[in-house]
Amino acid sequence: MPIDPFRHSRGPADAPIVVVEYADFQCPYCARAAPVLHEFAETSEGQVRLVFRHFPVFDIHPYALTAALAAEAAGLQHRFWEMHDLLFARQDRLADKFLHSYAVSLGIDADRVVGD
Repeated sequence: MPIDPFRHSRGPADAPIVVVEYADFQCPYCARAAPVLHEFAETSEGQVRLVFRHFPVFDIHPYALTAALAAEAAGLQHRFWEMHDLLFARQDRLADKFLHSYAVSLGIDADRVVGD
């Protein structure tokens, strides 16, 4: 089955402007940009669609890859954006024990978010 290129997106599917964000959950600049981009899409009156793509720079940010995987696992449980927002809000706490607690707080299966 092909992967939907817009699976992690905010805004209408038919928006004339599509902004694709490549981000790392441990990057402080990405964390600062995330709410600005969200607000941009939300206040565009349907003109902008924001698409999220993972770009974990794991050689600089040791927790970026596991955070991206946790977000994907949360997405499989229909909670991608909630996990996205938590990860950026708490990017100084991205070890597995924290990812597990974030999953529990979102009401999703934490064992599917953290682990193999």
